[in-house]
Amino acid sequence: TRTGGEAKRERFLRATAGSFVPILVRDAARILDPTHRDPGGIWEGVKANIPTMSVDVPYRTDEFGRPKVTMPTIRERAQALVDPFLSVTPRETRDPILQRLNEVGAVVPRRSKQQGESDEAYRLRRAQEGEWELAALDQLLFTPQYDRLTADDKRAVAERLIANVRRQMSQRGEVNPGREVQRAFQQITQPRRPR
Repeated sequence: TRTGGEAKRERFLRATAGSFVPILVRDAARILDPTHRDPGGIWEGVKANIPTMSVDVPYRTDEFGRPKVTMPTIRERAQALVDPFLSVTPRETRDPILQRLNEVGAVVPRRSKQQGESDEAYRLRRAQEGEWELAALDQLLFTPQYDRLTADDKRAVAERLIANVRRQMSQRGEVNPGREVQRAFQQITQPRRPR
């Protein structure tokens, strides 16, 4: 096993490896490949900042296992070529599901890697669970029943729904989003029993 000092040194080297790539090359890599990369070593840190080589480096993911993207549209990427000072709208303000979750402060907990699970299997599991979570949240967050809840109850039902979907995925490998939405509503509206 590595010591704490070795791990810190490796993280530092990996983070600074991209600084050896000239800024124009790095900017071109980000325009051609707008996906945030997650380099696993020094060489991957360099490759992540070189056009066409960056696609060989694993991508970072958001809360739902989707690749993190800086400039998702061709239009935004074309504008970035012309205007180097262009600011990009983060996904959190473009994605209606993330907007609704952020409005009430709902948290999507990060999934843990299971013991013995490979990086690729973990990435695939996160993406599959994320698809089910998004499908269920889409059915929840845009209903009149949800809109009538208080902010605290909106946060509670969204977080409960995510927990329910993850539990169903780990037990069965599939989810009925509509049923999980109804179960989450029931769980937050049932009177709480004293302990």
